[in-house]
Amino acid sequence: MTFVVTVGLAAAAGFWLDRRMGSLPIFTLLGLAFGLGVGGYWLYLRTAQAPRRGPPS
Repeated sequence: MTFVVTVGLAAAAGFWLDRRMGSLPIFTLLGLAFGLGVGGYWLYLRTAQAPRRGPPS
């Protein structure tokens, strides 16, 4: 859920900025790339810090 919200908010901010400046789709794509990067990094950290489970005993 956090990944989706991060990407969505960044893309929406880029779209808003594009509409304000009349430069569609530059900032939308930059916002999308930024959101994917931040969301992907968060996901990586979340899975890297997950407790490791050993083989069943």
